[in-house]
Amino acid sequence: MSERQGAQARRPPQQALGELRNGIVGRVVPWMRDALDAALREMDSRGSANPPSQTLVEDRADLSLLLRDVLAYERRWQQQIDALLEGWPQFKAIGGGEFALMGEHDLRVQLVGAPVIDALEHRFESAVDLLDRRLYTLAAAMGARARPRNPFAPRALAESFLRAFTLLDSSARVHALALRHFSRLASDRLAPVYQWANAFMAEAGYELSTGGEGAFLPGAPSGLADRSSTANARERAASRAPDALRSQLLQLRRDATDGKGTGAREMGQEELLAILALLQSDYDPRAAATEQAIGSAAALRLALERVGAGIGKRGRGFCS
Repeated sequence: MSERQGAQARRPPQQALGELRNGIVGRVVPWMRDALDAALREMDSRGSANPPSQTLVEDRADLSLLLRDVLAYERRWQQQIDALLEGWPQFKAIGGGEFALMGEHDLRVQLVGAPVIDALEHRFESAVDLLDRRLYTLAAAMGARARPRNPFAPRALAESFLRAFTLLDSSARVHALALRHFSRLASDRLAPVYQWANAFMAEAGYELSTGGEGAFLPGAPSGLADRSSTANARERAASRAPDALRSQLLQLRRDATDGKGTGAREMGQEELLAILALLQSDYDPRAAATEQAIGSAAALRLALERVGAGIGKRGRGFCS
């Protein structure tokens, strides 16, 4: 199904959002058990190498209790994610109102999570940008007048993970250790989650927005559209190379498919170069092992198909 056809056969917005939520939550929430288990094993290795300190003994006991009651903490994590979805696409800050003073719990989350969250955001910047653009289109279908927050971005997932715990459950040291192991797992596992999310949104009929709020929001007042057009011009002037490449890719795709159906076609040279540049910015550390196992040509084709799927190009024949 093409982007244009998908726009005519969309899932209802609330249904699409609910299915997206269920798909992502079902994939990431089980990682809590894995993160706590990995943290406990690290504690055990520390204790076996050196005589355990009183702090280590206490932290290990806290981790054992967290792991014993992991189902309750998984439910808490889901509740924190669902809190972000309440009233979406209207803005809702994690843990409180947009202008609320930061409480002690919020400050702990920020201090413990900042380095880990920044690293995750940088690693998945390209994939999350694609999902952001589809969520903008979904928000527009729900009558939003501004860009919504992505409730499934790495920052939202990591902060909601931390909010599943309180200082009554365990110390900030334990929270930081659990988050560090969550980050390691997420670094390895989030890519296919975002690939699935982008493919789902494409199939649901929510195409990539152009980034011009006034242009894609239905019924936006003309003044808002004018202001958005000016702001969007500034954004385009300052945009990063991957964003410009994606826009170029999508335009090339629209130009090539207008009036020609949805069958396989030969990829143009300019389009191929753009995809290769985008692939270079979306490095996958498993690529070397894949290339060694199946050969350079087959590995390159798989990588092209992976990047293409991320922008809604489905099917093995798209890069033929």
